[in-house]
Amino acid sequence: MSTKGRIPEAIRITIQEAIEAENSKDAPSFGTEDIEKVHRLGTEAGLLGIYSFPGAVYATDGSNDKGVMGASID
Repeated sequence: MSTKGRIPEAIRITIQEAIEAENSKDAPSFGTEDIEKVHRLGTEAGLLGIYSFPGAVYATDGSNDKGVMGASID
């Protein structure tokens, strides 16, 4: 069985604590002008319905490998 996709328990706990933390610092500030709303809805996130999604959204790109960040470093 592959363990490549497994997250160590200590890291999982750290991520879970960060998700559950009360912190308004990361809340985006969007303009309310009509043109700003139209622009947001035309972005990739807008077309996917992210801005009206009631839950939390997060993503990773998998570039942290073996404790280092990088793009296509072998």
